[in-house]
Amino acid sequence: MSIYPRLLLVGDDLTLLQSREMLLGSKFVVEISARFSEALSFLRNHPFELVVFLTINESWRRFAGFTAQQIPPPKILAVTESVDEPLAWADAVISPQEGPYALVKQCEEMFGMARKTRSQGFSNKSHRKPVLIT
Repeated sequence: MSIYPRLLLVGDDLTLLQSREMLLGSKFVVEISARFSEALSFLRNHPFELVVFLTINESWRRFAGFTAQQIPPPKILAVTESVDEPLAWADAVISPQEGPYALVKQCEEMFGMARKTRSQGFSNKSHRKPVLIT
């Protein structure tokens, strides 16, 4: 059993799915699917905490309906051009123009993961130079 949240990325562009899998794989357990039947099989056999839709079309809208019927239902994130138009079935929506790191940030926020910065205690300095006293 993994301590990382499980994500399912679905969409029609396999190259985009693979690049997002690599990007999100350091913080999440990621499965990808470019086919409706494969995605449905993943959903039946594995519990996912988040399903990310990288493509919005009629078949993936139907898949969102199946996703909502899971117990417990996973959160749903949709990546779509029409951010102003609310999607009733999605918990959150982002635009692809925001870039891939906006996707990572949104996924982290949906799980309550905090990003640490240097001002919060992390430093990019591995050591301090010794002070010479003369």
